[in-house]
Amino acid sequence: MLHPHRTGHVPVVLVHGTASSPARWAELINELENDPRFWHDYEIWFFIYNTGNPIAYSASLLRDALTKAIADLDPEGKDPGLKQMVVIGHSQGGLLAKMTVIDTGMHLWPFTVSPNELDVSAETRETLTHALIIKPLPFVKRVIFVATPHRGSYQALGFLGSLVSWLVNLPGRLTKTKRRLLDSSEAGSIPRFSERHTDRHRQHEPEQYFYQKFSGHPDCGGGYSKFNYSCGQRRAAR
Repeated sequence: MLHPHRTGHVPVVLVHGTASSPARWAELINELENDPRFWHDYEIWFFIYNTGNPIAYSASLLRDALTKAIADLDPEGKDPGLKQMVVIGHSQGGLLAKMTVIDTGMHLWPFTVSPNELDVSAETRETLTHALIIKPLPFVKRVIFVATPHRGSYQALGFLGSLVSWLVNLPGRLTKTKRRLLDSSEAGSIPRFSERHTDRHRQHEPEQYFYQKFSGHPDCGGGYSKFNYSCGQRRAAR
């Protein structure tokens, strides 16, 4: 948070993009700091993450962090401002923002078996289901995308391409996941798993599995635009 939370104020969560940091928002923050109309109703929060991690994993950390913050600040659920959250994402951050408001069902689930039938450890199963089977956060009412690659990017830095690259690049505490998923691939549970999918130079291309599924998922405002757009419900003025 830029400042301590004030009851009734709406959090505007800024999520930076690839190889960036909250410093990316400095110019915007300077403008807002001098706008009393903004501070009358809103406040700024930041989400900081390692942009080298897989998008689905980073998005799960964002959802967990926001859920925990709401629970800590308003355990009784009486603060109206915390029920009207706005999330703004730049570049890769926009993909994380999107994953706070969509219901994916099994759309991103790439396996030929259900989660309960997947032959992996309980930790791996929980990680995969938490990251790939998503429900919208009820307190996020608007998301705003800034230069977000909804359909993938041919730039090689920082974006998740295939599911397998997502698994290969998991943080160190989950390195055993790759071996378990390789075993599942050999058993036929992951039809797309191959050496080609682990090529880091290809993992960010729009043709890769994650982007094909992710860009094809219905969003909260209809079809995607190649330009910036927002979706959600406008908060009534006080």
